[in-house]
Amino acid sequence: MRPRPDDPGGRPGGGRGWWRAPASVAAAITAALALAQTGAGRLVMRETGLRQSAPSYTALSFTDPEALRARLPPGHFSADIRFTLANASAATSHYQWAIRLVAGPRVTLIATGQATVAGGAELEEAKTVSGSCRGGGLKVVVSLAAPAESIDYVASCGG
Repeated sequence: MRPRPDDPGGRPGGGRGWWRAPASVAAAITAALALAQTGAGRLVMRETGLRQSAPSYTALSFTDPEALRARLPPGHFSADIRFTLANASAATSHYQWAIRLVAGPRVTLIATGQATVAGGAELEEAKTVSGSCRGGGLKVVVSLAAPAESIDYVASCGG
C-alpha cells in the first residue's frame, strides 16, 4: 500500500485523528481533578493515600508576651493575664483552662474558665489575677485540660 499524497506521515486516513489520544488523556485528567474536589473524591484520595488529612491541633499562647510583668511587687499583687486559644481543626472545640501560681513547692489555683472556639478560629481570654509574691520567683501557668497543654512565665518578686 502506497502512502496517500495527503498523508505526510504515511498513515492511512491522512493523519487525521492524531489528537484523539491526547484529548482523551486530558479529559480523563480533568474528570479526575473535578472528582477530587468533591467530598467523596477527597475521601477516596485520603483512603488511597493520595491525600492527607489536614492537621488538627490547638495552639495556646500569651497574647502579648512583652506585656507580662517580669517583676512583681513583694506581698499582694494583681496582674492581667491575656492568652489566645487557636483551634486549627475543622470542627468547633471546647476547652477548659486554668491559671495557677507556682511558688516553690506550693501551687495555687487562681482562675478557671471555659471557652468554645470555632474551627479555624482564635479566641482571646483575659483575666485579672491576684496573688502573693514572697521572695524568689513566681511562675504563672496557664493550662488546658484537654489537650493537655500549658504555657508559663516566671516573674521575680521584689519591685
